[in-house]
Amino acid sequence: MTQIRIEQIELRKVSLPLVTPWVSGLHQFAERESIVVRIRTNLGEGWGECPALAQPTYSAEYTDSAYLMCSEYLIPMLLELERPSAETFRAAARSIVGHPMAKFGIELALCDLAAQIEGCSLAGLLGGTATQVPAGVVCGTQPDAASAVATVSALVTQGYRRFKIKTEPGNDMEILSALREEFPDLQLGVDANSAYAAEPEA
Repeated sequence: MTQIRIEQIELRKVSLPLVTPWVSGLHQFAERESIVVRIRTNLGEGWGECPALAQPTYSAEYTDSAYLMCSEYLIPMLLELERPSAETFRAAARSIVGHPMAKFGIELALCDLAAQIEGCSLAGLLGGTATQVPAGVVCGTQPDAASAVATVSALVTQGYRRFKIKTEPGNDMEILSALREEFPDLQLGVDANSAYAAEPEA
């Protein structure tokens, strides 16, 4: 097998406007900032994405810190590998504490490249077996039950069958009960982004 030779690694910080503003218990924004990784080699190129948010409100990582981690540590580490691959990079990156999103962006690009070289899908490379999966979507925090039902109803007409519902204390049971009553067969999940306390407040 021909040895992979990395010719160029590119980091692109992008900002995409959202169809609807993102609202959760911790943050609200109308654009999604992200980092896209492009690895070009003698056998083709792979693309990955670092999913860190613009601010460290979800985790300690954010786009600027992930960009620095990739450019100053992870990319030089990758370029030093004799046989670059997702597996060898993952093993080498264990020497750096934390920064899973920055590591993921580079590893995903390497996986994308490997799938293309092997002539299979990324799902096939990672061991996926299903030929179809229900499309899913995340619904931001809604102001009331009626708004939540209307939002989910519109998405159902677009073909979505799996939903993660953002919620927050004081704005949860009424909305979730209304959704379950209106859509008894949908796959519903709930995510509060750490908005609840471990113990009830006094």
